[in-house]
This record gives sequence, C-alpha cells and structure tokens, in this order.
Amino acid sequence: MSCSVRKDNGVVAEQGGFEEWLQGLRNDYLRLIVFVTEQCNFRCVYCYETFRVGRIRPEVVSGIKRWIGRRMPGLRGVRLSFFGGEPLLYPSVIVELMQAVWAMRREGQVILGDVTTNGYFLGGKLARTLISNGVKGFQIAIDGLASWHNRFRPLRGGQPTFSVVVRNILGLLATDYSFSLVVRFNVCDQNFQSVVRFLERYRWLADPRIAIHFHAVFGHEVWRLCDAGRRLAELRRIAREMGYRVLELGGVCYSCQANVFVVRADGRLQKCTVALDDDRNTVGVVRGDGSICLDQSKMRA
Repeated sequence: MSCSVRKDNGVVAEQGGFEEWLQGLRNDYLRLIVFVTEQCNFRCVYCYETFRVGRIRPEVVSGIKRWIGRRMPGLRGVRLSFFGGEPLLYPSVIVELMQAVWAMRREGQVILGDVTTNGYFLGGKLARTLISNGVKGFQIAIDGLASWHNRFRPLRGGQPTFSVVVRNILGLLATDYSFSLVVRFNVCDQNFQSVVRFLERYRWLADPRIAIHFHAVFGHEVWRLCDAGRRLAELRRIAREMGYRVLELGGVCYSCQANVFVVRADGRLQKCTVALDDDRNTVGVVRGDGSICLDQSKMRA
C-alpha cells in the first residue's frame, strides 16, 4: 500500500509505470480525497480555490461511511486523504471518519490516513489525536524564510504565519510518534533564494520522518518560475547534498486512477483537486445512503 520508495541516494520517488497503472484499476483498493471544508484561515497569494463551499455536509460524511462500509468486505486497503480549504478547521470530521473506517476493518486490511494542511492548527494535542486515530501522513507547505513565507501564506486578515507553522512542526518532531511529513516548497523566481537559505538554516529537515518536495507555483502570472525543470532539479540537488530526503513525483496521476475519488464538501465526486470548477472534472455524486451516481462517459474520458 506504500506509495513511495526510498533510494540509497536520498531520493524518495513515487512508484510509477505499469505497476502503478494496474493498481489504479484494482477493485480491492479505494482512496478517497475528502474536502473536510472548502474554507481556509489562510489567504495564499497563489491559491486557486474560491471558498464558495463551507464545511462538509453531515449527509456527505454519512454517505462516505456507508460507501466504504459497502465496499469494505472486498477491500484489501482504504486510504483517506483529508484536504481543503484547511481540513484542520474541523478535525472532528477527520477523527469521525477514521474511527468509522477502523471500526469496519477486518483482519489483514490496511487503513491509511493523511492530511494536507497549512500547519497552523497542528499543535501537540491535535497532532497526538490525529496520529492516535491513524492519520500518520502530513503535508505542510513552507515557502522560504519568514519574510517570503508570510508574504505568500498570510492569515485571512494578513497576519504572519511562519513562526506558528515552524513551531508546530518542531513540536511534532520532538515526539517519538511514527509519522511521515512532506515539507512542500512552492517556488517561483522571487522566493528561490529564500528557499535555498531555508534549506541551509533549518537542519531539522534531515529528520528521517521528513521528505522534501519542490513544486513550481502554477497558474499565476506574477509568481512564476522560469526554466522550472532546471531550477527545481537544482533545488533537489542542493537538498540531497545536505542529506535531506527528496520526494520526486512521477508516474500515474491519482486523477487517472479509477479507484481514487475526490469528495467535495457538498457531495460532488471529482477526479482532480485542482480543476475544481471544470465541469469535466465532476464525475458524479455520493448520496447520504452511501450510494454513488457516476457519469460513466466522464469516467471514460
């Protein structure tokens, strides 16, 4: 059920190719990427979300649990990935769904939980609660040193966030919890050198539970990374030379896998977490009774 492999050169590479494509067709595996809420306490300058939808509806939560319950007897593994907005605005939803799936688990079944968060609410008590309920994967973005990060990723009211996010990460690393953390750097021409200086200054990135991922800011006219392929490769080289684990994404995109669905907070089923307003991305709906209605023509597209 692992989605990555460790190489001796310090690179953590996503499994890809024919094997991953086949896994995407398996009936004994189900991954749901759940929008806990489509609201956020941050207002990142490059964000593509519109915040028109709020907290996930109770009937959608019920539908997810019943959907998984119907599928559970034939599954070898379930992965719940919590997304937003900022999913930790409503951590009780995450705990409710994880506990429900664990209660359904049969011997030999693998249950995985992970969350993509801005890290602002990931304090010690909440981190402990999530991990104890099976959420053991985290992704947090940091966009360079404080000046650039605070410019790119402020609170909704414009206040800085860097110190709180870093403090929460350090608190997590100070524990002996078993978890994995992807620290993602969104890179453009303006903050490139700040990202390099962050790598040089914050050596806690070498913790074996951390993998680093570099991604060019996309879809924004101002915050662009010229010659992105070469410059991202340069960052990966620098990070590896510092002894950090580097995550390189590749292979088959999750949106192309038949057994992966994005569940919007209003119950819409989609395949991609980026093209949220593209009608082609909406392939169906999950109902409160756990039944799903799919547009097969879109699923085949």
